[in-house]
Parts: sequence; C-alpha cells; structure tokens
Amino acid sequence: MKKIEGLQYSPFIDECCRDVLNKPEGESDLILVALVNLQAIIDKFERKCLDCNYPGGQKTPVWLLSEVAKLELQVYWSSLATELRQNSKS
Repeated sequence: MKKIEGLQYSPFIDECCRDVLNKPEGESDLILVALVNLQAIIDKFERKCLDCNYPGGQKTPVWLLSEVAKLELQVYWSSLATELRQNSKS
C-alpha cells in the first residue's frame, strides 16, 4: 500500500495554528492544533528513520531516535492543557 502524503509542517501551518489558538471557536479547534503538533513530531521521527536507510545518511541507531521521539512526546503531552489530556471524545 502506498502511504498518502499530507501537508508537511511548515512556518505557514505554524502560523495558522497560532491564529486558531488565539481565537478558538470551540474545543475542537484546540484538539485540531494538538493533533497537528502531534503529527509534526511523528513526521520528524519518520523522516529521521527513513534517512537512516540511505547510504551516507544519518548514522544514529533507530532505537536512539525512538527514545528521543518518546521524550519529545512526553514533553509535548505535559505541555497540553489538562482538558485536552483527559479528552475522551472520539
């Protein structure tokens, strides 16, 4: 199966997220920004792992990259508002 590529995180997306956070119209706006930021962390990890497969690419072991991503996710989780961390809506 081919992976569907979405938008890559960019300064423009970052600006849009800041605008949404400055004037959220509801809880769904806060959830959207949290998901966009989470996807950015995942994409960064994925790019680094893929770079390990190329000759002359990154030499960092994948296990170390996963530990760094885990720490980054923990920091991000801690930065979320309690309401978002406890959100049980699907």
